[in-house]
Amino acid sequence: MTRRRDRSRDIVDAAEALFATGSFEGVSIRHIAKAAHVPLGLVTYYFSTKEALIDRVIARRAAPLNEAREAALSAADLTDVQSISRAFVEPLLEFVEDGEPGWHSYSLLISKANQSSSSIGIMARYFNATADKFIKAYADALPGVPYEVCARGFMMEGTLMLGLLSYRRLDTLSHGVVRSDDVRTAYRYLMCFSGGGWDALKRDFSTQD
Repeated sequence: MTRRRDRSRDIVDAAEALFATGSFEGVSIRHIAKAAHVPLGLVTYYFSTKEALIDRVIARRAAPLNEAREAALSAADLTDVQSISRAFVEPLLEFVEDGEPGWHSYSLLISKANQSSSSIGIMARYFNATADKFIKAYADALPGVPYEVCARGFMMEGTLMLGLLSYRRLDTLSHGVVRSDDVRTAYRYLMCFSGGGWDALKRDFSTQD
């Protein structure tokens, strides 16, 4: 028996790939329908607005990513900032390396979503609860460092992580010496760099003598 094709998934897959390489504003429903090989009306049948489709694209992978991060945080050494950082960064890298190809598109997409005014509310809805747990873990691991400093440090680390997955200029900037798709090597540098950043925040912003 032939399995019936899930056309709503085809639409979400196409939207994810297009939003990763384009912009939320620039990619139209018509573009998505063409890429998904479905009639234009079918996109609006499943998703009444483009905003609803963006919501679905972001939500689809948010749950497994949040679950993996929270599991890693539960197993982390919560007295060690680097251990907390690994719990946040490693799950996405593992999905990108070992999961289905859409995970790479998703990493590019959420990098843009964090900077787009049209998707900030969606990102907050699906990621803030888990992010709050990490910020609290950093604050507990850094007694004397104000919560707002930990929140800024967390956002800086997230920006570095997403840049690691989306920054392609490194190939030409290094004259071919460094490959931007060498994620594991980049990850080691990221952990070293972020560790120094957290040490500096602790040194410069701690309220303890």
